[in-house]
Order: sequence, then structure tokens, then C-alpha cells
Amino acid sequence: MLPLPFDPISQWSTPARPLWRCGHGHRVRGSLNGKTFSASVVERAGSFWLLLEDSLATAAELAAGQSVDVLLEPDDA
Repeated sequence: MLPLPFDPISQWSTPARPLWRCGHGHRVRGSLNGKTFSASVVERAGSFWLLLEDSLATAAELAAGQSVDVLLEPDDA
């Protein structure tokens, strides 16, 4: 999970939607260190988090605590 420095509800003016059973959030698409992805943003403990697949973290060569370049936008599809 990657912490986000903004509230997607106020930033994008869109409410959270059902993502899975008992879960709400935002479907998103973007790039992480140049690798494109589709994912979800969820709220946990008052903060917003980008849920990343392990395969994306591996492909983007991520390490814990590392700074990353992220481009993110709502995926309305």
C-alpha cells in the first residue's frame, strides 16, 4: 500500500463506490516509476491508500521507504 497526500473525494469531486464485498473506494489508473497500472484507492484509519499488486511493486523495482513517481487519475470505466 502506498499512502496518498490527498483526499480523492474532495480532489476529484467523486464519492467512494463499492469495490468489493464490504469495501468502498475509488478505481484508478496511472503509472508508478513509469509502469502503468489499474488499482484502487481506499480509506483506512483516516488516510487514503493506493492498493498495489505485488507484481507492480516488483516490476517498478520498489523498496520499502523508497520515494516514487506516481501519476494517478480516476478510472471511470
